[in-house]
This record gives sequence, C-alpha cells and structure tokens, in this order.
Amino acid sequence: MQVLFVSAMWAAANARAEPAPASGANPVLAGGHVPIALGTNLPILWKDADTLAASLYVGGFDHHAIRANVASYKNHGPVVTDALSAVLAGGEGSESSSSGRTTDVGIGWVYYPRSLWSGLMLEAGALRRARDVSVHDSNRTPERVSTRTTVYAARAMIGWSWLLGQHVFIATGVGLSIGRESGAEIFETDHDRKMTRESVGRIDTKGEAYLRVGAVFDL
Repeated sequence: MQVLFVSAMWAAANARAEPAPASGANPVLAGGHVPIALGTNLPILWKDADTLAASLYVGGFDHHAIRANVASYKNHGPVVTDALSAVLAGGEGSESSSSGRTTDVGIGWVYYPRSLWSGLMLEAGALRRARDVSVHDSNRTPERVSTRTTVYAARAMIGWSWLLGQHVFIATGVGLSIGRESGAEIFETDHDRKMTRESVGRIDTKGEAYLRVGAVFDL
C-alpha cells in the first residue's frame, strides 16, 4: 500500500515538477533561513497505535541535512514466516501470537547529491532500539518468550526524496543496521508455570526501511 501511494505521488510530482535548482540556488536556502522538514509515516498506520513515526530534518547547506527520527510500533511477529507456514500446512496458520512494542530513536546525516529534499539520499547515523515484546506459541516449549533488550547500532540507508513544489515532500529509504543488543529474555511454560531468565548479549543486524510524508519550511 505504501509503495502504491509513493508511486502515485511520484507520478503526480513528475507531471508538474520544475527543473531542479542549481547548486547554491536552492530556494529553500535563500535569505539566510534554516531549512526544516517535518514528516510522519502514513496516517493509515496510526490506527490503534499500530505504527507511530516522525522525522525532523534540519538542513545545513544545499546538499546536507540532519534527520532525527522516532518510531514506535507493535510487535507483529514473523509475518512472512507465518504466512509461508499457513500455505505449507494447507491453510492452517501458526498458533503463535505476538504482543509488545519496539521503540526506535535515531539521528543521522543525510546527503542529497542532487538538491536538498530532492532526489537520491544517502544516510549514515546511529540508532537506539528498545524492545519489550513477547511471543506465545502453544506448539513449542517453553510456550512464551519475552524479550526486553536495548540495541545501540550504526545504520546506513539509501533512498529517494520527492519535493512537490517547495512545501511538500515524500521520502523513502532502505538500509541496514548493525549493533549490540543487551538485556534479558524470559522463558515461561504453561503447564508448570516455570519461568527462567537469561541475559542477552549479542550482535543485532536488521534490515531497515521507512516512508515519510510531510512539509518543508524554513525558520
């Protein structure tokens, strides 16, 4: 759905887009103002607080910006794996259920080779990810696994930004994060109510992706 939304907006933008401003002539930077952009994820994902995310961009020169990001999202478990299991089982899905949330806070440097807020984006930054999630599966022992950990990671991303006129933008990116996860995992069994706790200290590598829609202004 997000891909279709971006594609539609991209087509609309190309239909009325103006040529990209030359380096040093970006209208957002004129007059000595500080260029700012504020974006959120798609509002359709806000229902029941499923996924809440926002990014604040502060521009420096024609091609550079700092992006501060915060996101909080529900734990949906391994959606792809569950779907594949359902197909292989002849329509009988997994009996697992997921709960809890993950909260991300990050900051990164964004480089726009073409022009600020427009075209290719390259991003490098740091990420803090707090997980407080649980998975319950009656087909395994222990049935419940709860993860309460914190990840500190470096993140690199590549993406594209569409500037519609001078005041609206759409940005999407994908990439990879790698860092250290620490905390604890709690294992619980239903039949005897037994609970065990294990410390976590491991390398965490994850794929990253985002979509932001928002406004551009200056201070």
